[in-house]
Formats: sequence, structure tokens, C-alpha cells
Amino acid sequence: MYPCASNPVARGPQRPRASIPRSFRNVGENVLVSMTGFGSGIVQEGEYSVKVEIRSVNHRYADLSIRLPKGYHAIEDRVRRLVGAHVSRGRVEIFLEIKEIGTGNRTVKLDRALLHGYVQALHEAGTELGVNFVPHVDMLMSLPDVLSVEEREGDPESVWPLVQSVLTAALEGLVAMRQAEGRRLQDDIIGRIERLSDMIEEIASLAPTGVVRYRERLSANVERLLGSAPVDEQRIAQEIAIYADKSDISEELSRASSHLEQFVQTCGEGESVGRKLDFLIQELNREVNTIASKSQDTRVASLVVEAKSELEKIREQVQNVE
Repeated sequence: MYPCASNPVARGPQRPRASIPRSFRNVGENVLVSMTGFGSGIVQEGEYSVKVEIRSVNHRYADLSIRLPKGYHAIEDRVRRLVGAHVSRGRVEIFLEIKEIGTGNRTVKLDRALLHGYVQALHEAGTELGVNFVPHVDMLMSLPDVLSVEEREGDPESVWPLVQSVLTAALEGLVAMRQAEGRRLQDDIIGRIERLSDMIEEIASLAPTGVVRYRERLSANVERLLGSAPVDEQRIAQEIAIYADKSDISEELSRASSHLEQFVQTCGEGESVGRKLDFLIQELNREVNTIASKSQDTRVASLVVEAKSELEKIREQVQNVE
């Protein structure tokens, strides 16, 4: 009925020019790495027994907590560098136990001055109470701090090669577990990205029809209100043009498509990509929110709700990625 309104429709939202990948499964040989894992190792050689346990969980940065036995803190920096060569992000706790075996490194020390002090005090107590004090060795030895056990200081340099060996083995186990968990994360994330891509494509297919439906609603309202009265065709065309401009989501769809492609490419980079993926999810969420604010189509609104739900689930998974 209003031929002049066809031009704004032609200028309305179109399908995004950027291609949306149809399959994300082939992202290369590299896979995502989880920040959650565990590794351990134990070895006994020569004079030493060394045990290592490593646990890692999610963290925004690389945060290492190293627990060493007394006397071995000189090797902490070397432990830190070795762990840092295998892990770039996450909260990592390293428990290192070093025992010297068969070397007589523990000795018993008798505090003679304290022992004589106890005997003198007990004699004085007996005199005070009018009783004859007869000292017994077993009783005296049980008094606090008369006997003490001392351990010889360890030799960090001599034990380091053994520590390095068992720590490397524990780290390899940790990395293997993180990679296995990363593969499971990637399968889940990529599946959700595929569903999200389908939603973006469907929104893109619905976008051009929004202006058409708006024109039909506007025409019907004008006819109902004015009946046979003259209609200002130019005014109608202007209203449709304004609506088309305000509801144009082609740029948001193109950027969303681009972010999806970047997300998948990043998954295959094989480096520490968790922060980049988290940023891309934030950008995708921004585009989806803008689409929701611009579009008045109920079908688009429903798809936006589903898309935001998938994005939130992807974001939760990405928090686990190194």
C-alpha cells in the first residue's frame, strides 16, 4: 500500500558479510590446557629420599606456593624456575619432602647445665619439705628439655640433581593431567560455540524481516486510525527509515561472527590463551546485549536469551583454561 516504504527496508539489516564457520572441530593439533591438575614423584637414591607432590587450581595469574624442608630453602629459586617452565598460569602448590637416610644425621643432645639445675632444685625442694631426695636417672631424663634431638643441616647442592629429576617427573604428570582436562574442556566449549554460531546465523536471517513486520504493523495502525482520511506517505517512510536505522544490527552480527572465528583460532594456538578467550567472550556478550537492546522481534529476543545462556556456560569453562 505504501510503495515509498520499500527503500528503508532495502537499507535495513542484512546478513553479516563475515562468514560464520560451520564446523569448529578442526582447530589444529594444539589443544586447550586446564589449570587443574596433580602430579607426584618419589625416589630414593644414595643418602636421600625425595618426595614431590604438585597441585594446581584456577588462578588469574601464575601463583606458586613452595614448601621446602628446613635447611633446603637455598634451592627454592631453582624449583620456582623449573615449575615456571612447565606452568604459565594457575595457583600451584609444590610440597617437597627430603629425608637423609643411613647417615646418622640425627643426634641426641644432653643439656648438662639444665640437668644439674634440676638436681639442685629437687634437693632444695626435699630439704624444704623435710624429705630425703634420691635422684633417679630415668626420672631426670624425662624432665623437659634435658634431652633434645638435633638434625644435621641438609646439603642443598648435593641433593639438587635428585630433586630436579623427581620434580621434572611430577611436573610431566601434572602437565599431562592438565592437557587431558583441557581436551575435555575444549570439546565442551567448541560444542557450545557451534550452537552459538547457529543462533547468530538464525538471528541474521530474521533481522531483515523486522523492518518489514514493523511496516506492516505501522500501516495497519494508520489505516485503523485514519480510515479513509489522506495519509502522509513521506511521514510513513520517515518513520520506517528511523526504525530501520535504530534496529540495524548488521554491524553487531558481523563483529559477533568475527569474534567467533577469533575464538576458534585462539583455541588452536597452543599457548596460554585463557585470558584472550575470556576477553573474546566478554566482547561476544557485549554484541549480544546490543542486539537485544536494538531488536524488538520476539523471536530474536528468544534467541538472545539462549545465546546469553551459552555464553555464560562458555565463560565458566574458560575460567579453567590456562
